[in-house]
Amino acid sequence: MGSLARGASALRAGSSHYSNENSGSSTVEDAKNKAVSTSLGYSNGPLNVVVAYESQDIYSTDNYDYTADAWRLAASYRITPDFRLAGFYQQTENTRGVEGQEADVFGIAGQYRISPSVYLNAHWFTLDSDLEKRDANLYAIGLEYRVDSALRFYGNLAFMDNDDNSGLTPWGAARSANLSGVEGVDARGETATAFSLGMRYDF
Repeated sequence: MGSLARGASALRAGSSHYSNENSGSSTVEDAKNKAVSTSLGYSNGPLNVVVAYESQDIYSTDNYDYTADAWRLAASYRITPDFRLAGFYQQTENTRGVEGQEADVFGIAGQYRISPSVYLNAHWFTLDSDLEKRDANLYAIGLEYRVDSALRFYGNLAFMDNDDNSGLTPWGAARSANLSGVEGVDARGETATAFSLGMRYDF
């Protein structure tokens, strides 16, 4: 990770090479599972822009090998001292099952400071998939209470509106409570709803 700052602007760059082991991948010595990611960010006053690339090679013992590549672009702009607007775009290509299948994700988000400690957050993301009837839309709104610069508490309400063959859920990533269809949760063609309460501490 490196950065170059001049005046009120800054340029940041980072990269990493890591193992992406999962429950179905091979863990033998010299296994070929690997992932590489890199990013470049720029900030200048109220503007922040980040572009990132990630590539994964996954060799599975119980399924089949595949690769996944993703480009991401995110930008935010502080329109007023209390309101920030952000946009996101991602393009992925995955060879799992279908050679060259692609998906695009677009999103917008806003954050409004209600008081010095309370923030209102809202997000909308839409998935446009090459696969038949696999599109989805995510809507989320939440409140955040910041005790100080390191500690905050939050509550979020999210809805995932799925196409007929899409079974995505708002809790399907970055959560330990990741229920699946085997456990009675099948969101294909449905709107999955989730409510989350939590805290975050930045060290």
